[in-house]
Amino acid sequence: MKNKLSVKIIAPDRILYDGEADYLGYPADLGERGVLPGHTRLIATLSEGDIRIKNGEEEKKIAIFQGIIKINHMHVSLIVS
Repeated sequence: MKNKLSVKIIAPDRILYDGEADYLGYPADLGERGVLPGHTRLIATLSEGDIRIKNGEEEKKIAIFQGIIKINHMHVSLIVS
């Protein structure tokens, strides 16, 4: 069984990311929050800042203005602008 998050980040005009991750950091009102595989279910708003996607030794940052995150165990969906 793989121990990776399935992540999809959607902007109004395109898909920004669709792949796996070991960790996802997202901007919240009180600072960065993080998601690891097996995270409890959650729906929350996103603040202005960077989404950080770590997969192995690689890290990708995506700047956003606002959005919504939905976490469901191993699947993470973000709708951002």
